[in-house]
This record gives sequence, structure tokens and C-alpha cells, in this order.
Amino acid sequence: RFAELLGLTWDDIDFEGQTIDINKTWLLNQGFGPTKNESSVRRIDIDDHTVGILKEYKQKQLELLKQIGIKNQHNLVFFNPLNGMITSNAVNKTLKKIQKQLSIEPSITFHGLRHTNASVLLYEGIDLLYVSEHLGHKDISITQEVYSHVLDELKQKNKPKVSAVLSSIYN
Repeated sequence: RFAELLGLTWDDIDFEGQTIDINKTWLLNQGFGPTKNESSVRRIDIDDHTVGILKEYKQKQLELLKQIGIKNQHNLVFFNPLNGMITSNAVNKTLKKIQKQLSIEPSITFHGLRHTNASVLLYEGIDLLYVSEHLGHKDISITQEVYSHVLDELKQKNKPKVSAVLSSIYN
């Protein structure tokens, strides 16, 4: 969720444990606020590559802010030195520009990336409960409803596997 991303501080990132704590949002013109619901407070696992990118980004952010003499008073991960907060519109504009450069069509929004991430996890065999918690859904039924098309495809894909397992029991 975009507001959760804006609310991330460097204290929320555990480079050693390779996790990000989602525990607040940033509400434009208001500051920090609560997450969408209680289950939105969660810890997300990140991989080595993402840790590396975040470490490099943090270092470059510190250097830039020091160079131009601006303080990131809330220790925000995503901070625009010129305007303070990053807008959803700016993110989607930049994302669209990058996708155009890479000839990715159709283009996808920032929120669409959330759905893509969840779909990829499900297609790769990550269980529904983990994906639901990863997304911060209130309960697993929301995940089932939103991703029912993916789950239907996986069900069809699993039919031969189930048949093979049952056949192996009788052989």
C-alpha cells in the first residue's frame, strides 16, 4: 500500500534480519497515522538483493541530504528533498516512463505491482496464508476473493499432481 510505503522509516528496516516492519502509514498533510487495519501491521521478509539496493539507497540519500543541507527529520526511507513527500501520481508517472523505456506493455500502476507480487507468489507455490499476511489482509478470505482467478488456475494445474500422489499410494 502506498501510504505504508510512505510511512517507512529507516528504523523499520532490519538489514541483518532481512525484514521490513510495516507498522504505520504517512497521511499527506497530516504525518504518521495507523495502518489500514490491525492485520496490516506486519513484518515482510526481503531478499539479499533488496537488502543491497536499500543499503546503497540509504547511503546515497544520506550523502545527498548532507550535500544540500536538508534534514530528513522523520528518517523517512522515501523522501523528496525538494518537496518532502512523494506523491502517488509522481510514482505512477515515473513507473510509466520506466516501463515505456523497457517496452513493457500494458503499463502497470504502483498498486498493480502489489497484485503482481501476490500473483507471482501464489503461482510459485507460496501458500495462501503467507500471501495474505504478506499483503496485510484482514483475513484469508479477502485474499481468496481477490486472487480467485489465480487460485482457479492453480487448482487446474494441481489436478494431475493430486492424481499422481493418489496413484502412488496404491502402487
